[in-house]
Amino acid sequence: MTGEHFLIKLAQIGLQFAVFTAVLPLITRGRRSLARHQLVGIKLILDHQFALLFSAMFPYLLFYWLLGRRELWVWRLASLLLGMFLAFETIAQLLRIRTLGPSVDVPTHSSKLVLYLLCLPTPAICAVQFLNVFFGSFAAYLTGAIWLLVPAAVQFWGLVVHLTRIDDG
Repeated sequence: MTGEHFLIKLAQIGLQFAVFTAVLPLITRGRRSLARHQLVGIKLILDHQFALLFSAMFPYLLFYWLLGRRELWVWRLASLLLGMFLAFETIAQLLRIRTLGPSVDVPTHSSKLVLYLLCLPTPAICAVQFLNVFFGSFAAYLTGAIWLLVPAAVQFWGLVVHLTRIDDG
């Protein structure tokens, strides 16, 4: 199957992000409870990383269920599922962002702006996945899988910077 080693590496990276994200609240636990903004960011990270893990493993399942007939169908079906996830995740994120109120630690407007900016490219990536249902390209599927890393990495970086700023202050 095309790109099988790369998909496994993506799964490993996604799992590492999920583990680090789970550990972050434990590190800061005794100092201060997490703000709603931070919880929304953690949900984004975990949603994306578990979707990445699934996206990296699902093509194998499809490949063997289809008995290796046509790899083209693996990427078509996998892209359909990834596109559906991205569509639902974008809606979920936008609803989460709308519920954010003022925060003592984080200026609400900047926090919301970052979260909105992370949602902007997702519909385009989602459209690529839905178009790939007709073409069955591994590259198009991989674009969506790699995109799952981007918002999570940005959010993780922001969370770490914010938590270290709280510790210094």
